[in-house]
Amino acid sequence: MDSSLNQDKNEHIVVSICCMTYNHENFIAQCLDGFVMQETNFKYEILVHDDASTDQTATIIKQYQKDYPHLFRCVFQTENQFHKQNTLVNILFPMARGKYIALCEGDDYWTDPAKLQLQVDHLAAHPACSLCFHQVEIRDEIGVSPTTLSNPSDPLISGLSRITRFNYIHTASVVFRNHLIPGLPPWVYHLPLGDWPLFILLAEHGELHLIRKPMAVYRVQNSSVWASRTQLSRLISTVHVAEVCLRPLRHPGFRDCIFKTSRTIAQIARANRQPRQWLAYTAKCVHMAIVQPSILRTLRKKKRQVSPAPLTPPE
Repeated sequence: MDSSLNQDKNEHIVVSICCMTYNHENFIAQCLDGFVMQETNFKYEILVHDDASTDQTATIIKQYQKDYPHLFRCVFQTENQFHKQNTLVNILFPMARGKYIALCEGDDYWTDPAKLQLQVDHLAAHPACSLCFHQVEIRDEIGVSPTTLSNPSDPLISGLSRITRFNYIHTASVVFRNHLIPGLPPWVYHLPLGDWPLFILLAEHGELHLIRKPMAVYRVQNSSVWASRTQLSRLISTVHVAEVCLRPLRHPGFRDCIFKTSRTIAQIARANRQPRQWLAYTAKCVHMAIVQPSILRTLRKKKRQVSPAPLTPPE
């Protein structure tokens, strides 16, 4: 691992921007531009982890590091770490000196120069808030769907009961309190989805606040590790994370997530004639419904609510 770290520990940093990147040569410059354009009345640092990219990503990062040496502290891996460790938690978080941490992956980018200032001011004014996030533009670069806006009607304040059921927060939109990070449990370091469990654990310590303003872009494109996986693979990972989180946290929202996601997996497996997966995830649905009967009651209630109104003949 080749690293270049500023050792000046006396400089007061308010926000540490943590960026994870791999083979993002077509996107990383726009991502880094979004960091350096931030207009703040406080100091911030930019921590970039390049996971042994095989394209020109590292070269581009090194040029930004040369141009902005007071901002950048970078780690350049010589061997890919994706299947070995959670680099965000194990490498970037321990490097962070800021009171707050902001996240953005190398293929997404920020669009508003006031983003960090707005979110830091919000966190300072709302001590009950552990994580602040905002709307993002979801830009489909595969060409399947048009650009949409995230969280169009979500509540401004949410918490554990909602985030345990599904992840509605985009990584590029979050700023949270750094002092909560040292208390992360060991099991979160080894999960295939790093952001959702993190948001869940932060929700244990405070509220999740939405700023209804788009200030970043989330790209949907084939080179993304998550987007490049099949729908079935993503759903299976979601169930796995929910099951791991359920053991120590025991929140009923995880059972609701496992039930609904497993039901979708079973439907896909049945359509694709995969009897083993159909049986396994049908069994999960049955188990969750037995353990938590309110799941079926909620489903029946929703079914009645969405039943179409009877047709009335024209006058």
